Amino acid sequence: EEEEEEAKLVLANVESVFQKLRELRLFDVVFVQTFNSWINQKIVSMLESNYSAQYEEPSLARAISWIDDIVLSWLRFAFASDDLSSQIGMWKDRLHYLVYKAFSSMRMLKMFEIIVDYPESEAAVLDLKECWERIDEKKTLISTLKTSFKQRLLHPGADTTDILTHYVSTIKSLRLLDPTGVVLE
Repeated sequence: EEEEEEAKLVLANVESVFQKLRELRLFDVVFVQTFNSWINQKIVSMLESNYSAQYEEPSLARAISWIDDIVLSWLRFAFASDDLSSQIGMWKDRLHYLVYKAFSSMRMLKMFEIIVDYPESEAAVLDLKECWERIDEKKTLISTLKTSFKQRLLHPGADTTDILTHYVSTIKSLRLLDPTGVVLE
């Protein structure tokens, strides 16, 4: 019960600070800009710590749920008595975009490992495909894959069987990722 009282006190203090910022017309400048900077870093950090090496299970939906359940709830509290409360939809779209972008970047950096683990890593490919329905990162993936293949597979001493196995896994995973075949070309 003591912790609950302490939490109520903290919330009251935060609400008081928000009210003072609004009275001084500094809420947008101080809170919104600070929040934007902080949330970008927090999204990348959360994705890397929780989902970076997780390929066997879908992860994107859980990251989006974190935004919807935790971050947006906090924003609703922050904007409760402000005109910005009507902009929660805009914030939701922005935060989802940040998750899709960061998640896509994270998966593309690990695409070689995802391909090596395919078909066990199919969930990671499907997560990336869902990101691509909202953002277009095909050129970045092509560049990343070319570099990875040159460094890690296409060099003297690489076993021919490994090269062929990875080639087949690459085709299968990229067909799943991009049924149009643009990335394969």
